[in-house]
Amino acid sequence: MLTVNELFAGIGAFRKALIRLGIPHEVVGISEIDKYAIKSYNAIYGETRNYGDISKVEKLDYADLWTYGFPCQDISLAGQLKGIVKGETRSGLLYEVQRLLAQAQSDDALPKYLIMENVKNLVGKKFRPDFEGWLKWLDELGYNNYWKVLNAVDYGIPQNRERVFCISIRKDIDTGYTFPSPIESDTVLMDKLEPVEDIDEKYFLSSECVKRRFTKNQINEEKGYGFKFSPVEREEAKIATTVTTIPTRDTANHITEKGVSSILEDNVDERYYLSDEMSSKLIEKPTDGIVRQVGYIKKAENGTQHQSNTVYDPKGAARTLTACDYKSPMMIKEEFK
Repeated sequence: MLTVNELFAGIGAFRKALIRLGIPHEVVGISEIDKYAIKSYNAIYGETRNYGDISKVEKLDYADLWTYGFPCQDISLAGQLKGIVKGETRSGLLYEVQRLLAQAQSDDALPKYLIMENVKNLVGKKFRPDFEGWLKWLDELGYNNYWKVLNAVDYGIPQNRERVFCISIRKDIDTGYTFPSPIESDTVLMDKLEPVEDIDEKYFLSSECVKRRFTKNQINEEKGYGFKFSPVEREEAKIATTVTTIPTRDTANHITEKGVSSILEDNVDERYYLSDEMSSKLIEKPTDGIVRQVGYIKKAENGTQHQSNTVYDPKGAARTLTACDYKSPMMIKEEFK
């Protein structure tokens, strides 16, 4: 039987996964300090031994598997991005896992497996060095690491929830690991919701509570970080967002189906248009007369490639940023069609 230590246990998501997969297991102990999470955990699974505050735990009893979904507040786009700082940030509690693993090594009691889960931003540009440093340390400790960003919606859950998972297997027993392939599912959120008439009134948000949440939206917008309360009509509930993050530092986090023309100005000075001579160097008119995308891949001396001199159909969608070799701003002129 698989023995488990569940660190930063919350309400026991990892334990629930083991149950749903039908894997025989025994939870040796959990580490959790939130009183409501502890109450929920025990209500779901029964009274379970709690090591308590991980920063005050000297060592853990042996278990085959340690799970550690360490706090994401300081690396999430919804937070202040203070980072994984030892002894200073909540996300810095990852170093407590490091300390306990080092102790387990000295006791010749390293777990066979480790499973980590956290927000996708952990492997983004800002925190990727921290993540790679962590993988390097685990490698030196004696683990092979396998990681991937997975989305819950690809595994039968009607929720867009991207998370990075890292599976670490002790090298002396590792035979390789492959993440499961996505599965097809027609499940929508409505399929998971109970009929309104069966739900106790106490579970509905009051008008005052809804009002406060919208007020909080505005506060978070002004702060530049936080979560957004975005209610939808019940009948339209198909795929849920995790908790919609508001990346208000620069732009709203919304996807639209509008073409480039929807954001282009109407009255543009002639000097911002490409001349016929210049456009002839960039554009090869297609037979149907519509310029969808024209350009070429330019190879630099160091071997890297980049897209250059690209023009798009105003009714289509632009790429990330239209690369151009010219210093002056330019608009797309529909006369090119």
